[in-house]
This record gives sequence, structure tokens and C-alpha cells, in this order.
Amino acid sequence: RLSFTPTLAGKLRLTFAVQNDVLLDSSTGLPFQALVSPGPAALDTSTLYGSALDGCVGGAGCTLFIRLADQYGNALNRPGLLGVEQSLSLSYELEGSGAGPPAVAMASIQQIVTDLATGVQRVEFTPPSFQAGDYLMKMSVRLVSNIPGSTADSGLLDELLILVYRTNAPLQASSSGLLNREGRPVSPGTSIGSFPSGSVTVLQVQLRDRNGVDFVDFVGAEFLRADLQPQVEDLIIVEDGPGLISVRFTPSISGTYSLTLTDSDGAPVGGSSGSSGSAGQYELTVAPAFPSSPAMSRLELASDGRLGE
Repeated sequence: RLSFTPTLAGKLRLTFAVQNDVLLDSSTGLPFQALVSPGPAALDTSTLYGSALDGCVGGAGCTLFIRLADQYGNALNRPGLLGVEQSLSLSYELEGSGAGPPAVAMASIQQIVTDLATGVQRVEFTPPSFQAGDYLMKMSVRLVSNIPGSTADSGLLDELLILVYRTNAPLQASSSGLLNREGRPVSPGTSIGSFPSGSVTVLQVQLRDRNGVDFVDFVGAEFLRADLQPQVEDLIIVEDGPGLISVRFTPSISGTYSLTLTDSDGAPVGGSSGSSGSAGQYELTVAPAFPSSPAMSRLELASDGRLGE
């Protein structure tokens, strides 16, 4: 009998040997394998991020991301891992004794929680509008154990103080920027990630005002300019919603691409031109798509039977 505690989620290969003879799985002819799943979400390894931390606009949608991980830091990256043994609970209230929406409006805030299947939960909510001015809102995020007697963590994950503005400040290109697949901002001069060739690539830009708050109005796709090198023929710019514009294209050549984003006046999107030479500039990697197409592949043999060019 073998007993051990794996700490890294994923595929685990088990090799057994008897007097130097390796035992193989009779069904595959390979060493034995096991799938290690993440454990329950833990309070001290789960984190929060997103535009809500920089503020929201009353009466408009705001977004918070919650990355859930087990006690060893493994992301809960499969749908359904959260919901049976544990769940999320969110509550909202006016912070302090300052002016703001009535308590009944704060208590009735609804949210939509989407499992992104990467260990990240996206929370979309709309703070009440308050025409008299800005106000401070407290948002409490809790992990709740659904099974009596369970050892899974249960308690306060974080308590956020969110400044809710009456309206957006003016739109600012340098505060805006690209988002990665998990909704995190990508710093100019860094890599966006890897994408397969031959598939439509969608890069989303979040527009923000000079306070760093997500812009909540439509501005039109013509606000954004994109220069991609090497060039592709089908690059288009689409307005996805209030404050969201995407750059879409289908790369056919693998390698490193550079993307420069500016607004219609030439100001870099993401960082200021005076603070960094990489303002508005991003990189992405395009990887070959597999399996390769037989129509695009060719194998030749030389007269001596060796592979030729």
C-alpha cells in the first residue's frame, strides 16, 4: 500500500518497479497515471483584482475578478469545483455615515457570477446611482462552506472599500489598456500571451477615464487605432460595449508580433508617451497550429533515401 499527499494539481505519473522491472498499465502499456484535482478554495491563497478596485460609476456595471486557489496555490480551474462544497457570498453597504443611496438600494444590488474555468470567477454588479455626488461603498466577499462538518475554508475572503463616482471623468488613453484572458490589465512593453495561427485572435481594450475608472459610455470603434507587425489582411476594430473595444485578426504566420495602440489623436493607449518608450506597445506570440494540414505539408526523399529539402 502506498500513501502520499500530492500538492501539485494536474497529471501525476506513477512508476512502480519490482526488482528493477517497471510495472506498466496493461491498458496503455505506459506507466500508471493519476489526475490530481485542486482541493477546496483557501482564504489565504485566493486573491481579488479588477477594475472595481479603482472605483465604479453609479448606475453602471462594474467588474471584480476572484481567483480561487486551494491551500497549495492550485487554481480551481475546472467548472463545478466551486458550488458543491463551497460557494461565494457577496454583500454591499454604504461605508461610514456619509451621504449615499438608501440602505434598501445597497441591499438589493444584484450580481452575475461567471466561472471562467481558469480558476477565476468574474463578478459583475451595478452600484446604485446617487446624483448628489460620489460615495464610498463597502463590499464584503465571503467563502461559505455548504457541507456541515466540512474542513473546507469558510469566512471573510476580503472586504473592499469602493469609491463610486456620480459620473465618469473625461476619457484618457493612457489610463486605458489591454486585458488578458483573465481580465487583468497588460502592462505596455510586455507579452499579451500565445495564440494559435489560423484562428481568430481577439484582444480586448478597456477604456478608462483619468481616474482609472472603467468608462461606461459608447465612444465608437473609431476611437482606437491599431498597428500590427507583421501585418495581417483582416484586422478589424469592433466596439464590444460601453468602454470596451476589441482588435480582431487571424494570424497565419507563427512568430512574435508587435501591436501598437493609440487613440484617434495619436496618444498611446496604455502608459504615457513621456514616461516610457513602450507606451501603447505590446507583444504577442503566434504558435503553429497542430495538427498541420496535409495540403500545406510536404515531405520529400532524396535519391539516397534521406529526407531532402
